[in-house]
Amino acid sequence: MNDNELLAVVGRHFSADDPLPPKLATTARAAIETRRLDAQLAALLSDSLDDANLASVRGSSAPRMLGFQTGDCTVDVEVSPEKDGYRLLIQVLPAGSYSLALDRAEGTAELTTDEHGMARFSGLPAGPLRILVQQATGDVRTEWFTV
Repeated sequence: MNDNELLAVVGRHFSADDPLPPKLATTARAAIETRRLDAQLAALLSDSLDDANLASVRGSSAPRMLGFQTGDCTVDVEVSPEKDGYRLLIQVLPAGSYSLALDRAEGTAELTTDEHGMARFSGLPAGPLRILVQQATGDVRTEWFTV
């Protein structure tokens, strides 16, 4: 038995005994297809889900707050549940009108901020996403996060 035949046998066993979760391949493919190597990565600085003290004070009905930053660009995201999914309230600083892209496994949604750097997106299904901010000084994208 050569290496390729052995890998095929092992692959069949894993597929039968421990298959991939249904959305994993789609999510992985989306992560690769939507990457932009020329965009700066905005690192996650804060996530209200990680702050146990805040969660105990605010309770589970409070919106989730995430903060991302790279260089002089900050992206703040408020995530709130709605009856048909989730609502995102996004603020980009410094304030200004920006084109945004929400990269998700299902595809990309595009929106524009107002002059204050604010944008709203409703009806977002649960799952991983990231935000791409198109700036004149260079594109910025957030790390992937899950709603």
